Amino acid sequence: MLVYLHEYRTDDAGNKRTGTGDSVDHDTETYFEVDELELDEWEVVERDGTRLQRRPREFEDVTAVSLPHESSDDDLPGQTIQIRTGGDTEYVEHAELVEVQDPDP
Repeated sequence: MLVYLHEYRTDDAGNKRTGTGDSVDHDTETYFEVDELELDEWEVVERDGTRLQRRPREFEDVTAVSLPHESSDDDLPGQTIQIRTGGDTEYVEHAELVEVQDPDP
């Protein structure tokens, strides 16, 4: 199965450092010695008057999706979602399912 969800966290925009205006004389791939970087990009969204960060997550070859019964004391949307792929299990906190597809039902 293919599972697509949104993961949320608090907006930490106030904690981001700003640049000094100095120019960089090399590209990212050269600096990190890799061909391609996988970016951890969060977008800022507003929900119920609160600024949050949200990022899409996609999981392939999923064998099971579970929603463990947990209650969260914070104000973030979503809940913990358990994703099982083969022998691995991953828990994604503060997530909302967007879509689940099974190409071979």
